[in-house]
Amino acid sequence: MNNETRFQIAQSFLQNHFRISVRQPDDEDYSFAVTELLDSVSRTAILDIQSALLSHPDRKVVGTLFAKRYSVWFTGLVAAVGLFDYRLSSNPANVRFHISSQAVMAYQTKPEAPEWLSHTDLAKRRNQLADYFQELLQNTDLVFASVSEHTSVPTKVMWSLVTHQLLQYYARLEEEHNRELTKERLQLIADDQSILMGCKREHLISTQLRSVMHPRRGSILYIRRYCCLAFRLKRHGYCHTCPRLSASDRERMLMQEK
Repeated sequence: MNNETRFQIAQSFLQNHFRISVRQPDDEDYSFAVTELLDSVSRTAILDIQSALLSHPDRKVVGTLFAKRYSVWFTGLVAAVGLFDYRLSSNPANVRFHISSQAVMAYQTKPEAPEWLSHTDLAKRRNQLADYFQELLQNTDLVFASVSEHTSVPTKVMWSLVTHQLLQYYARLEEEHNRELTKERLQLIADDQSILMGCKREHLISTQLRSVMHPRRGSILYIRRYCCLAFRLKRHGYCHTCPRLSASDRERMLMQEK
C-alpha cells in the first residue's frame, strides 16, 4: 500500500468515526480555533453558543458535555497513531472545530510530522510517542483548565470523561476489530497504550474505571466515574454507562438496546 492510499484510508476512518478532518492548504477553515478557548472573551462566546444549542442548561452541564465531546477528539488522535502510525497536531494553534446541533463538535487539524511512525523500530517509536502523548495531554489540560474556569466543572471530572472514552475505545477495538487487525498491530496498539498511560499525571488519565459485561453482547462496558450530566437536558435521560444507574436499571436499558 503506497502512502497516498494509506493517507486516504486514515483520513476516511478519522472522519467517519471521530469527525476529524486533516486540513489541506485549500480547505475552508472550520469556524473556531482551539486557541480561542484559551482566551476568556472568545471562550465565553463559544461556550454560550454551545449552551444555546443545548437549550441553556446550567453551566456545569455545558462544561461536562464539552469535555465529553472533546474526548472524541483526544481518542481520535490516539486511534490515528495506533491504527495508522499517523500523528496529528494537538497544538491549539493548528486545531479548529465546528459546532453543530446538540453542540456536537467536528475537528480539523494538520499533520504533526511529515513522516509516519515506524512500526518496526520500536525504540524510536516509543521515544516519539512519549513526546507526542505528553504534548497531547498538556494541550488538552490547557483547554480543560480554561473551560473549567468558565463552567466550574473540575478538570478531574473532564479527564474522567476522556478516560472513559479512551478505555471504551480500546475495549471495542480488541473485541470488534481483532479479526481485521494482525496480531502484530494489536500488540503495537497495546504498547502504545502503555506509553500513553505512562505519561499520566495524578489528575489526568487513570485506568481505574469499573466495568460490566453487556448482558446480550458479552462486550465490556466501562462505567463513568462521574456523570456527564446529560440527563439534565430535555428528553435525554441517563446514559447506559452513567454511575447514577442501579445495576438493574442499567441491565434493563442494555437489554432494550436496538
